[in-house]
Amino acid sequence: MTRTTKHRNAMAVVAAGLSLAALTGCGTNSTAAPPTSSAAQLTPPTNPPTPAQIAEQQVTPVVQNFTQVVSSVFANPTQNLAVIDTVATGDAAASMRNQARQTLDNKLVLKGESRVVSVHLSDYQPNARPVTATTRVCQDVSGSTITRPDGKSDVDPQRLDKNLAILTLTNVTPNDPAGWRVSKADYNSRRPCDAT
Repeated sequence: MTRTTKHRNAMAVVAAGLSLAALTGCGTNSTAAPPTSSAAQLTPPTNPPTPAQIAEQQVTPVVQNFTQVVSSVFANPTQNLAVIDTVATGDAAASMRNQARQTLDNKLVLKGESRVVSVHLSDYQPNARPVTATTRVCQDVSGSTITRPDGKSDVDPQRLDKNLAILTLTNVTPNDPAGWRVSKADYNSRRPCDAT
C-alpha cells in the first residue's frame, strides 16, 4: 500500500467519525436541540400519609395475625397459650384464654379458620397512653365449623358468612410498630360487615 493510499484511508476514517459526531450531536461544539420536556413523564407529587393512615398500615397485619392465632388456639386448645401474648393483651388476652379452656372442657372441635377480608381504622387516639386504635374488621367465617362431642354443630344457625368485628388495639411503645396488641375484641356473628 502506498503512502498516498494510507493517507486517503486515514482521512476517510476521520471524515466518517466527524460525520457520525455531527449526526448524533456528540462533540464539544454540538448545536443539536436538547430533548423536549414533553417526552419526559413526570410523576405527580404525592402527599405523605397521615398519622392515622400510618396507624392503619401498622395495625392491619396485627389484626390478621390475631385472627390466625384465635383460630389456632381454638382448634388446638391444649397448645401453649403463651402465643396469645404475641397478639393480645388485657381483656382480649384473658377472654381468649377463658374461651380456650371452655373449648377444651366442652370438648368442642373447631375446624377451618376465619379470614380477614378488610380492616378499617374507625378511631385513632395518638395522644392516649397507651396509644389506641379502633378497627372495623370484616371477617369471613364461612370456612370454619364448631362441632360438639355428639357431632352436632355448635355454630349459631343465624351466623353470617361475613360479619363485622370491632377490635381495639393498644401500643405502649408508640414508636415501635411491633408494639400493637389487640386489647378488646367485640364479636357478633349476626352483624354484617356494612353495619354502622
